[in-house]
This record gives sequence, structure tokens and C-alpha cells, in this order.
Amino acid sequence: AHIVLKETAFVDGNKFYRQIIGGAMGSPFTLTLANIFMWKWEKNAICGALEPHEIYGRYIDDIFFTFNQSKAKLEAVIKKANDFHANIKLEANMGSCVSFLDLLIDNNHGILSTSVYHKPAAEPCVVPFISDHPRHVFSNIIQASLVRAVRYSSTLDIFEKEHRAIRLMLLYNGVKHDIHKIYSEIFQDTPAMEIRLIVGYRNHRNTGHELIQKRPNSSLLKPTPLPNTTKQKSRRWQHVI
Repeated sequence: AHIVLKETAFVDGNKFYRQIIGGAMGSPFTLTLANIFMWKWEKNAICGALEPHEIYGRYIDDIFFTFNQSKAKLEAVIKKANDFHANIKLEANMGSCVSFLDLLIDNNHGILSTSVYHKPAAEPCVVPFISDHPRHVFSNIIQASLVRAVRYSSTLDIFEKEHRAIRLMLLYNGVKHDIHKIYSEIFQDTPAMEIRLIVGYRNHRNTGHELIQKRPNSSLLKPTPLPNTTKQKSRRWQHVI
């Protein structure tokens, strides 16, 4: 560890430099050592202050956790984490709706819902579909967007809104018809192909439940004669009277 952290040399402008602290980017050992250090840091600075029922997650240097105590106690936990090491400082984002990587998490009266987080500086821009990239690149963009929408949308209504956002993003970048083909290819063996939303978000913004309707098979659409139940109903009413 000492050789990697304090003996790394590089050349810049015909001058030799030696890195006295830290590791070189791309070094396998640096990544492993960073994960070991962050494990110790989060164990002592964060996890010890959380209740057993709380949610905690970390991806490299991005952290998400739930906290159901006072704001003052939460600020004390963050201060303790910032005081653990001089080079490790947190930029805290506290609230009932926060983002973690490309996931948006909303706490609505104790019920967590998730959706896709769109970074204002990055979207809706992707590789323009008029560029000279191989055609499979554009198919992968559509497929990745749809799969991410399925994974991150906690309700059907959230998925429908994300689906519309994907279509607008693709139209903005020059694609027209590929999304319908790729959508069918992705969901052809899933129940999603048999379900369609019949209550639109635009007309029913405050609806509490999603009304869905399965497309019946053609055999179910054939008229079926109703049994003659007049006599049975008559007897039933006579019995009740």
C-alpha cells in the first residue's frame, strides 16, 4: 500500500513528480483500498447512528439512507461523518424527495415510490439518430431507456409517464418509429403486451388507482348464449317470501 500511495511517479513538462498521497486513477489496488477505507468510514460514521429498520446503500462515493429522527440529529450524524477524515466531506441533500444516481426516491407519508431521475444538465440529449454511429447503438439507447423505466417505476402510472418522456426524448433526437418495434421486442414475452392503460394521466391527474384492461383472446369475444334462469329465479323469490 505504501508504494502505491506514496511512490507513484509521473512526468509533466520534462519534470518528474512523485505523488505523496493517494492512488493513481485506474489502478486495481487503488479501487480495492478505497472500498476498504469507505467500508470502515461508513461503519463508524454512518451505520452506527442508524436504527436497524432504516435503509442504507452506497455506490462508490454516493450514499443513500433513511432517517426517521429529528433534523438536528441528522445534522449531527452528517457532521460526525465530515469530521472523520479531512479529505472525506459529504454534500448532504435532505428531504422527502431525493435522487440517488439515476433513481428518484419520494417519501409520501411513509410510502416510498421510485422513478427515473433526469439530470437537467444532461437530458433530453442523447446520441443524435442522424449521426454515423453503428445502428445497434441507437437500438441499445432505446432498450436501455425502456428497461430502466421498468426497473425504476414503482407504479404503472409512473411507468406510463416515463414511457411518454422516452418517446419525446427520441423525437427530439431524430428517431421516429423504432421505439414501437423495440418496445414489442422487449416486452413480447411479458404480461405488458396484454395490458393497456385506459385512464389517462392528463384527464385524471388525481386518480388513486390505475384502471387496466387485458386484451381478451378472440375466442372470448364470441357471443355465448345465456342459460334460461327465469324458472330458477322465480322459485328463489318464492322461497324467500
